[in-house]
Amino acid sequence: YRPPQWLKSAISSANLDQPGLLILDDFNRAEKRILQGCMQLLQMNALFSWSLPPRWQIILTANPEGGAYNVTEMDDAMLTRMLHVTMKFDPASWAAWAVRAGIDHRGIDFVLTYPEVVSGIRTTARSLTQFFEQIEPIQDLDSEENCRMVSILGKAALESETVDKFLYFCKHVKNTLIQPLEILEAKDFERDVAVRLKRLISGDGAEKRIDRLKTICTRLQIHVTRPEYQFENQHKENMVSFLLNEEMDSALRFNLQRTLLSSKNAPVAKRLIHDRDVGRAILSSL
Repeated sequence: YRPPQWLKSAISSANLDQPGLLILDDFNRAEKRILQGCMQLLQMNALFSWSLPPRWQIILTANPEGGAYNVTEMDDAMLTRMLHVTMKFDPASWAAWAVRAGIDHRGIDFVLTYPEVVSGIRTTARSLTQFFEQIEPIQDLDSEENCRMVSILGKAALESETVDKFLYFCKHVKNTLIQPLEILEAKDFERDVAVRLKRLISGDGAEKRIDRLKTICTRLQIHVTRPEYQFENQHKENMVSFLLNEEMDSALRFNLQRTLLSSKNAPVAKRLIHDRDVGRAILSSL
């Protein structure tokens, strides 16, 4: 009957003319009596002697039912009082968050290159983030001793297949990927970037490694759309050269341009890609 102090403080300090959210995390891990006690709250946005501000919404997060998680089953009376949305992992969104959170760039590049690994029972975005935080102090992954430590830490939290793939990535792929600043600040684009790009994407003569190119594009997009990014004229020249490079995939070129123009940092992004030849290349591929 008495509103929780944290909720009372939140409501009293909120601007009641603005919308707000009350988020109940892991809702279906509560006991059934707690779920039943929330029925009125879910239906009326109120509970006995207190109510939420008129423009507030309630969001519940929950794990799926069906045996894989230890959850309390909800009946139809409760389920029909909700709108249900199934969330899916999005590598680019996670990478944007991870960059802001200071997650090890090796981990970010790994997830962008192999997004399919985030689908295991133990390998989740949460467990991967924890693993990347643990290995961040280990800078040299070439030594046998450090690789053994990474393997131990990884298999404590992830599937063995994921750990093996990460070690392979660190040994054979990580150092070949081109980082955003290497592209934007290249003094000689052909020598410093284009040659490496060709060797990385199609150097072995087999099918083009679009997955690696996609990782580079995503990291570049995240970098230039951050509020901290500072535009320089040299950056535009190199960005245009990157977009027009012969190794560039037309779909990735279009997606990179579209993402930049729709970002919160769009005015700066427009300066980077405002080029007639880039426009022609995009239009000709549609």
